[in-house]
Amino acid sequence: MTELVIERPFEDAGTDAGEADAGNDGDSPDAFEEDAGPSCSGDCAPINHPDFDLPMLFWFGPPNQIPDCPVRAPVRQDLLHADLLVPADDCEPCTCKPSTGSCGLPETFTAHAGLCYSGAVGTSFDPPPDWDGSCTAANSIATQAQCPPGSGVPCVQSLMLGALTKLDEKCEPDLPQVPKVKHFSGVSWGLAAISCQGYTNPPLAGCQDPGEICVPAADLEAGFRQCIRARDDVMCPGQSYTKKFVFYEGYDDQRTCTACTCGTPTDAVCTATVSVFKDAMCTDPVFQGVTAASVGPSCHDIVLKGQPLGSKSISDVTYHAGMCAAGGGELEGTVVPVRPITFCCQP
Repeated sequence: MTELVIERPFEDAGTDAGEADAGNDGDSPDAFEEDAGPSCSGDCAPINHPDFDLPMLFWFGPPNQIPDCPVRAPVRQDLLHADLLVPADDCEPCTCKPSTGSCGLPETFTAHAGLCYSGAVGTSFDPPPDWDGSCTAANSIATQAQCPPGSGVPCVQSLMLGALTKLDEKCEPDLPQVPKVKHFSGVSWGLAAISCQGYTNPPLAGCQDPGEICVPAADLEAGFRQCIRARDDVMCPGQSYTKKFVFYEGYDDQRTCTACTCGTPTDAVCTATVSVFKDAMCTDPVFQGVTAASVGPSCHDIVLKGQPLGSKSISDVTYHAGMCAAGGGELEGTVVPVRPITFCCQP
């Protein structure tokens, strides 16, 4: 509770001891009236509110128009605010790094007894399960194999390579994963308030009602009201101070941004180089350097029909990164005023 700054009463100088009372005509002993004491030079304000400070002058208005305290109440006790103005801030944008992932090798190699996509009979030339791409003779097809047997139609006229598969794909947000609030302008206030205390003559006397105190007079034209003050947002007491105002010592910016997220990768591709050989040791090629990809199966016509398919290998397996749509980075929370002070003023 703020202590009221008061001045000691001025002492009554009285009259000179030898000076005759000019108003005494000597006709009556009752002509000398007893000194009634000095009167209040300000306002007599009620003080019977134990939960509130003693009365003071209170002003509020635009923050750029804060006046000085009046000469009669020069001690400023508060600088408070109200009408919190929160700008339309945003969060720093979320972005995602290029995707990461790995590639699964083709699981099917199929020879056809006809040109690509002709719908001819197929014969498996599949690699073994969990193939690592090294040379393998699994499911080899002999030279001049016929499909169906005895038909005279070579089984090996084209070769369909299965698609690679994309594995373990993901994107990670760029740092920081939780963005900061991007302040376009600072939080401000629409109203400011000050309270002023000071001196009267006499400070604690001069009011006939013992429940009142002599305080500096209000000046409504200058915007200074007679008020009492209490911490927190409380009800105004009694009938003397009925006009309530609540101002604040500060604010708490509780705004944060949600964490950044990344969607499913798009446009990523796996590619690999496939080679097929006539022999079982991957030395005599049927073709080399053919590209397989994750976008779908690929078919390759074989010029010399009926060749044996003895072995195969795969190399240069590459995951080509894609992109992910960024999410998150949404502003949440608010700015709230804190540490309220209640002023209850005379109407």
